[in-house]
Formats: sequence, structure tokens, C-alpha cells
Amino acid sequence: MYGLNGYANNIQNLYKLISPFLDKNSIRTSNDLKEPYIQFLNKYQSKIHLDSSFDLIVREPNRALELAGAFSASQINDLSQESMVGKFYEGADRKVCEGLVQNALNHLSELNPEARDLLNLVVHSILICGSNLNSSGLRAYGGTSSKCIGLMWLSLRKNLSIQDVIELLIHEMTHTLIFLDEFSHPQFNYSALFRKENWAQSSILMRPRPMDKVVHSIIVAFEVLYARENYLKNADRLQVHPPSEKIKENIRLSIESVKSHPNLEKICKPRALELISKVESRLNHI
Repeated sequence: MYGLNGYANNIQNLYKLISPFLDKNSIRTSNDLKEPYIQFLNKYQSKIHLDSSFDLIVREPNRALELAGAFSASQINDLSQESMVGKFYEGADRKVCEGLVQNALNHLSELNPEARDLLNLVVHSILICGSNLNSSGLRAYGGTSSKCIGLMWLSLRKNLSIQDVIELLIHEMTHTLIFLDEFSHPQFNYSALFRKENWAQSSILMRPRPMDKVVHSIIVAFEVLYARENYLKNADRLQVHPPSEKIKENIRLSIESVKSHPNLEKICKPRALELISKVESRLNHI
């Protein structure tokens, strides 16, 4: 959503959402939006009490366990994500993984201060834990949850490059920004999402998934591609996401899967279709 809609539009959307909690005379920088944003989240969507700390990495095991509970079962959780959040890393493994994330955050600040600023604002917690196998035998690199917007889970391998970790941060931040966009602009008819006949092909996993996950995947894939084209250095042997040409191909296949769906208008609201069309248009210029 950063590459697709720009920094200012994302800030503007957030500002509208949190306006009831703002002391407008005290807003001088984007950092001043963090506290009212957390107040908004605490009131409207999270059963887990949040705070506005700018130290995003979750370091306490008990807090990690509490936050992991946000990845709970839902009717359209097709990948059984609630069972995938693994153990809290400990000892030397934890130090390595925290170092990877902190280095990636610092590097993102140098490469693109706007993207880093946006991440610092909309993400309140980065949960670093392992990944279990889900019912399909898959492990994850991380995830987000609409039940605790602003929470980012990362499952890291020690041999990941800094660019891989930055791409994971961009990936999960994008999900967060889409969730926030949907507060202002409804995107789906949720009663229709869980029916398998209404699924389409994901750009990330390249398998049939519920339509909301597919629209998210299209935007996430575009954002990774946008970052590579504009401010990442495209390191060799990246592990998390495919080569850029493959990402483009996957996005196009997913868009076609969505646009050709016979029940499209029953599943997607105009905002979701607008975002897909915007990706399709921008893809031709990357």
C-alpha cells in the first residue's frame, strides 16, 4: 500500500480513523500519531491491551505468548495459521534473530525513511517466534492477524539476508495497511468468502485461497516488487520471495483469476476491485 497509494494517502487514511482520539494541537510529526492510533486499536479491535512503545520487538516470553493468541481460528483461516506460531526463540538463537530484525529496520531507515516511518507508526509489535507445520505441511516466514492489527509475526532462519528480512517487513506491513484501509473502505462480503467456490489463485502461494487472502497477496506481491524496483538492491540468492519476473507473472495470473471469477461482484466490493485495477495498471510500468 505504500508503493501503491503513497505515504501521504496512507497517513491521511490513518488520520481519519484516529481523529476522535487526536489532540490536534499536539500533532507535529508522524510519531505523535502513534499514541492515538494505539487508543483506536485498543477501543475497536483488540482484546489484547497494546501500548505505544517505539521498541517494536517483543522481548518478553509471557508477552509473546499473549500476542501469539491473536492468531486464533476463524472460519476463513484456510492455512490453519493459529497453529503455526511456534516457540519463542531463546538464548543465542533469539539474539541472532533480534539482530537480524533490528539490522533490517535500521537498513530500511537508510534506504527509505518514509517506508520505515510508516512501519514504525502502524506496527506496534514484532513477534519473533518459530513456525510449526500447518495442516498442509507448510511452514511460514511470518504473518499478521486482523484480530490484532499492528502485530507482525516473523519466523526467521539465521541464514536470511538483510534484504530477505526487509522484504518480510514490507510484506507484513502491507497486510497491516490493507486492514486499516478496510476500516474506511469495506472491501469484501465476508459471508461469501469461506465458500470454496468463491476462492481464487494467490499471488504468493500460487494456490486457491479465499478472495480476501488473494487480494492481499496481489497487493503484497506488488509492494515487494515496487521495493525491489525503487530502493532495494536486489541481492542474489533471495529466499523469501521469488525472482521479480516470477512475481510479475504470478500477480498477472492472480488478477486474471480474480477478474474472471463468475461470483466476483458478490464477493468483492468496489474498493477491492479498485485496488486490483490499480496494481494491474502500475504493473505495466515496472
